[in-house]
Amino acid sequence: MLNIQKQSAKAAALGKQRSYGDIVELLDRNWAVARTPERFELLKKLDAELGSLTQNIPTILVGGTNGKSLTITFATKLLTREGYTVAALYAPHILTYNERIAFGDEIVSNKVFTELGNEILNTAETLGIELHSSELLFFMSLAHARMQHADVVLIETMYN
Repeated sequence: MLNIQKQSAKAAALGKQRSYGDIVELLDRNWAVARTPERFELLKKLDAELGSLTQNIPTILVGGTNGKSLTITFATKLLTREGYTVAALYAPHILTYNERIAFGDEIVSNKVFTELGNEILNTAETLGIELHSSELLFFMSLAHARMQHADVVLIETMYN
């Protein structure tokens, strides 16, 4: 258990424990998302339950049409040389969803990916929130950044 926050850890312990394959399957089939003010309020509620991840980790959003992943890769190298620890959320992936969540030059392991997915999903379920794939990956990335004590997280936005 990663102990994102005590309440989240408790929710994860009480909730369903999915396998890596289960989480990948969920991600594969759950990409449609409705962006509404009500949805935003639900995600804020989830964020608060997870310890306000969006408020407590300095974040740089990288958007645009082309070159976002390359920009994040170069920025990670630059910030690392300056002494910062850097986490990243890339979009899209080539082979596995793990490629989307990185700390420094290393992508998240299957074990940690599964633990993060379970904690976020179970916390969302306790709040009655069904997460879409992009939302789940976003919160998993921030939770991973916090777990690694990252100084900053770079997030590749999928929408301009």
